[in-house]
Amino acid sequence: MVNRILATKEMVGVKSGAHIRITVEEILQEFGIQSPNNVFVTDNGSNVVSAFKDYVRLSCAGHNINLALKYVFDNLEDDNPRHSPVIKLLHESKTLVSHFKRAGLQNELDQTLKQAVETRWNSKLLMLRSINDALKSGKLHRVLLARRELRFLNNIDSELLEDIIKLLTPFDEATRHLSADKTPTLHLVLPTKATLLKGLLIQADDSAIMKEVHHRCLSAAQRRSTTSFQAVLKRRRLKRIVMKRGHPAASLCLTTCYRTTLR
Repeated sequence: MVNRILATKEMVGVKSGAHIRITVEEILQEFGIQSPNNVFVTDNGSNVVSAFKDYVRLSCAGHNINLALKYVFDNLEDDNPRHSPVIKLLHESKTLVSHFKRAGLQNELDQTLKQAVETRWNSKLLMLRSINDALKSGKLHRVLLARRELRFLNNIDSELLEDIIKLLTPFDEATRHLSADKTPTLHLVLPTKATLLKGLLIQADDSAIMKEVHHRCLSAAQRRSTTSFQAVLKRRRLKRIVMKRGHPAASLCLTTCYRTTLR
């Protein structure tokens, strides 16, 4: 399988569905690979969905996993006693990381604290893991103690921290499993989804807080994760293409990834 960026092209004006479609088709025509049988894997932006409504379009499974997590954490409620500890943990974790960056304290640790960035997949997990590792090493506590700043750790519940890390790990593993550009991953979507959902099952020894968050994550993952292979077969046009051996579009759709980057 070959992965190539065909073009990086500035789009002037409104990025409407029609504009995106015309831009992509023009680029594909330049390379002689424009075809009504092309398959596009995209995010779920309404303009992108509209752009490829006349093609077979599959939602990116990795993007859907990220959306599931975003939905869960964006909809936690401050006045809910099972949500507020998680909200507080995330807020205090971000505050701690920001303090270390602003105060130039990162070099005092064995490994730097990582910042959570909304547009970067699984960055909450990276942030929490970095804090947990620094806590276990003792370096984080010593640095703050020397500066009389232990208040930055007052609202970081180490037990809840490890529970949230354990919760988020299957999401990270799933996105890494599916994020390959040298080998096909379409056949991995269903088993990866099944593994993810199994990892989110509520355990008897989970705290009330974690049972609530597990339930919300499980529900969101079930709603947001798309069974891409089933989605492909539901589209009769592509089904005919795939099932007809030797059809040139079958090779284009299933074994070659043409990626167009638009800015």
